[in-house]
Amino acid sequence: MRSSRMRTILLASGAAVALAVTSGPAMADELQTLRDQLSKLQTKVAKIEADRTVSSRKVAAAAAVEAGDRPKTWKLPGTNTSMRIGGYVKLDI
Repeated sequence: MRSSRMRTILLASGAAVALAVTSGPAMADELQTLRDQLSKLQTKVAKIEADRTVSSRKVAAAAAVEAGDRPKTWKLPGTNTSMRIGGYVKLDI
């Protein structure tokens, strides 16, 4: 009885060792695949953040208004043209 129990323990141990040995390379491949995916995602996130900061800079530069050459004027963005709106409105009712 004792020898059959010992035989069962040895067979179970052998099976566990065989499973660990055969699953090792599979786990290493899976780990490498996960690392590759993580690297790709980090690259994509960095690119998206870079594009986002560049586009926000473009909007901020285009939205900037400079003072014109004369009082109460401003320059049209991207040109040297100064502009002013003035005049009066006459309304008869």
